[in-house]
Order: sequence, then C-alpha cells, then structure tokens
Amino acid sequence: MTRAIDASDKALSDYVEIKSLLEKVEKIRPHLGDNECDILDDMQIRFASFTTPEFEDKTLLEVMLRNVTIRQELMDKHNNNKG
Repeated sequence: MTRAIDASDKALSDYVEIKSLLEKVEKIRPHLGDNECDILDDMQIRFASFTTPEFEDKTLLEVMLRNVTIRQELMDKHNNNKG
C-alpha cells in the first residue's frame, strides 16, 4: 500500500512540475521554432487533465527553455559584434 501511495505522490508531483514548465514555455512561445510550438501544443493537450508524465516530457520542456536562452545569447553576441 505504501508503494502505491508513494508512486501516486510522485506521479502527482511530476504532473505539477510539468504544468509549471508548460506555463514557462508558453510565456516564451514567440521565441520558439515551429516544431517547438507543435510539441508545446501537443503537450498542452496531453496534460490538460492529469496524466502521468514520462521522463522525456520534462526534458523536452527544459530543452525548449534552454534553446531559447541560447538563441537569445547568440543573437545578442552577434548584434554586439556588429557595432
């Protein structure tokens, strides 16, 4: 019984974390590539109600956040080198 409760607590915790990441990625939607927007849309539909996330779900969202940061840093560096 304890293992089942622990597993469901973990699933709920993971779900809450995914929902938080989805909100963060939605805020940067204008900076996402087309394929990233498609993935985000699919994940928002999938996680509209409780679903146990897979490991790669969290990783995908974290990579999107990181990619936007990297692209912005590259653009800033490029713009600084122009002047």
